[in-house]
Amino acid sequence: VQMTSALRLLVLCGLPGSGKSTIAKRLSEELHWKVVNQDTLGSRQACMKALRAALREPESRVVVDRCNADLAQRSLWIQIAALEFGLSSAELGCAWLDVP
Repeated sequence: VQMTSALRLLVLCGLPGSGKSTIAKRLSEELHWKVVNQDTLGSRQACMKALRAALREPESRVVVDRCNADLAQRSLWIQIAALEFGLSSAELGCAWLDVP
């Protein structure tokens, strides 16, 4: 797994079984990214809280592992990062995963 050095938030998108959690796990294990996963945390609100806590840590990198199937769901994470923490577009990423 290789990522651009400026990237601090990666929002994963895709249907269940598309590989989002596999990618999140590799980012965590190999590059020490923090994982925000609704299956683990239980609710979107808990994910929002975890994202904010992670972004408060200097130099932290966070991957959001949820379906994020529509624009409103994806934009929530970007808005938190950009508006509340001042992350630039170079620090934000979104990846749609198709089922193989």
